[in-house]
Amino acid sequence: MVLFVGELQMDVEILIWDLFFIKGFNVMFRIALTVLKLQETEILKLNSFSEIVATMSNICSYHIDRSTLLENLAAGLDSREINTLRAIFRS
Repeated sequence: MVLFVGELQMDVEILIWDLFFIKGFNVMFRIALTVLKLQETEILKLNSFSEIVATMSNICSYHIDRSTLLENLAAGLDSREINTLRAIFRS
């Protein structure tokens, strides 16, 4: 769970927590794959293991906004559904 904490913008971290509570642990794997997919072009340009390690240790420093994450995430939820579920759970 701490993989993304403090590494992304607060609204993106809150989205990740929301998805975790709604969809369960599997969504964490999907988010990690999505972050890798968003960085795929840069990762494929790397030539050595040390470059890969350095890039992977800073992979979340790449700016990922909420809409980009949702557009690329195969979690089966969109912003509208998340907001609806938030409202239900807050009541």
